[in-house]
Amino acid sequence: MPLAAEAEQPLRASTGGATLAPGRPTRADGSEDIRMFTLHIEHTVTGYDAWKRMFDADPVDRKGSGVTAYRVRRPVGDTGTVMVELDFDSREAGERMGAALDELWKGPAAAITINPHSRLTETVETATL
Repeated sequence: MPLAAEAEQPLRASTGGATLAPGRPTRADGSEDIRMFTLHIEHTVTGYDAWKRMFDADPVDRKGSGVTAYRVRRPVGDTGTVMVELDFDSREAGERMGAALDELWKGPAAAITINPHSRLTETVETATL
């Protein structure tokens, strides 16, 4: 278990011979500082097209809420499930988005989402091989 002082230190990823993710700050020793948080979202939808229209309307103002990138995924062979990953530079922004989504899922999105849930994660290492 890391000590409290260790938890406050920037996380670093070693290249290990791999190419680091583009756009991330690197150090002379080949490592990079990682400060990225991702909100992983998964839910069943009553219809993908209706869900996509709401997603594209952006009722939670992704960019204004600190989202730096996103990915929308669906499991192969399961068009009724949607998974979204929202990236943030800060934990606080990710937590605020999680709270905003909880409200959205209770209101306007309740008719098109089933069992929505999210989980915030912190990237501790990244590399492109």
